Amino acid sequence: MIGMLDSFLATIDTAEAEFNQRHPQRMLVALNSFYGITSPRVEAVTAQPEVGLAEAGLQLGGELRHAGRSLEVSLELIDLDSELWHPTVIEGAYPAADEPGILINRSAARELGLRVGDTVTLWHPRREGLVTFRMVETEIPVSGIHPSPLGFLTFMDLSQARLMGLEGVTNMLHVEPAPGYSQDEVQYALFHLPGIASVRPVSYFTAAFDDAMGLLTAFMGIVAVAVLAMAFLIAFNSTSINVDERAREIATLFAFGLPVRTALRMTVVENLVTGMLGTVLGLGLGWVVLVWLVTREFSAVIPNVSFTVTLAPQTLVIAVVLGVLVVALTPLLNLRKLARMNLSATLRVVE
Repeated sequence: MIGMLDSFLATIDTAEAEFNQRHPQRMLVALNSFYGITSPRVEAVTAQPEVGLAEAGLQLGGELRHAGRSLEVSLELIDLDSELWHPTVIEGAYPAADEPGILINRSAARELGLRVGDTVTLWHPRREGLVTFRMVETEIPVSGIHPSPLGFLTFMDLSQARLMGLEGVTNMLHVEPAPGYSQDEVQYALFHLPGIASVRPVSYFTAAFDDAMGLLTAFMGIVAVAVLAMAFLIAFNSTSINVDERAREIATLFAFGLPVRTALRMTVVENLVTGMLGTVLGLGLGWVVLVWLVTREFSAVIPNVSFTVTLAPQTLVIAVVLGVLVVALTPLLNLRKLARMNLSATLRVVE
């Protein structure tokens, strides 16, 4: 249960790291239509003193199709050589200059049965007039895999805008506040300009993803605490039952002069060995169940998200402390029972 919580948090961290990279102050400016990159409305954005770096891009809707399966995606065309931001590639490579290619994430590749080098059908809009668009299909090779956990995000180089008939056109800008200005000041300055649909910090997307996972992680946290409490109670009850069942044996040892501390040490060592074996077995089986739940069950409940299956170091520490240390030390709670044992009454018990 704690492993699932670790996996959800690691997935959120992966999304934040990919969106932020070296420019956590990056913001996305969505325009209310398509404008020329050198048009007055676009230049008005870049001319604001609050705006530092600014790069044009395109954001379109589309669909990936392969082997009879399809996946709706958000297609972004950006400068893949940008110093402001570009997706990381963890498998494959960026498409060569002026060559068609698309970057998808692992969940999309898995869902569509794609690998780097395969060709996928992209269903996308193409401009055929001044304001006329038609949906067409284009065969594009998969150049690489990006690490974002959001499977609907796909990227192409801005030079491929010719496939959509949108060369020299933009409907989205990546901007960064100029030195000395905040994101709020950039939003306030740009909201007064014509043609602006929205201005959002890139952290908005990770915050939304975090909120979407918040209820699930909170539930998992409650369940994890309950499981920890139950494990402790099971260890304590098992030890108490063991002492009660072996009461005559322990009383006999006491009758022959065995000190209480020695009998207590014997039960501690027995619990230590049992706890070590149980912890190793539990970690192995727990990892198998964790991988199955996260990659199979939760991927079906929350599609288009690539979960990172992981166990945090503190989770392993908790498992060792609870499974070995706590189990080994629970006999100490029976010290009073052992010290006050009525030897004659215990030895007279006939089973």
